Amino acid sequence: MQLQEYSYGDQYHMVRAKVKADKAFLPPATHISAPMPVGEFLYVRWRLKDTGEMIEHRVDLRGRLPKNMSLQTLTFVIEGKNLYVYLVTDKPKKYWGEPPILKTYRSEPNITYEIYPKPHPFD
Repeated sequence: MQLQEYSYGDQYHMVRAKVKADKAFLPPATHISAPMPVGEFLYVRWRLKDTGEMIEHRVDLRGRLPKNMSLQTLTFVIEGKNLYVYLVTDKPKKYWGEPPILKTYRSEPNITYEIYPKPHPFD
């Protein structure tokens, strides 16, 4: 898998990264940490390395995130043609590695919810 582009936010694309003309793909791990409002969508585009097929997902985040994202993280994992999106809370687990362990390593120390493709509605 070669990550090509991702964008989080609203029509103004609060966080955005796109592969540069002189590169083949984005780094496989990127971290952005800043106070941000709740985004309306997450857009991710990647290329399957074996076939060259381009895959893209636009996830509607409305109703999937809490009203306040302070001290929480949104992260995603790509497996083949599948995209998984997670909300990592600031709440620690009782012990490191306490179940459930999801597809993101960030779920080992903190309570984490899969919000896509499984919905996790917040009030």
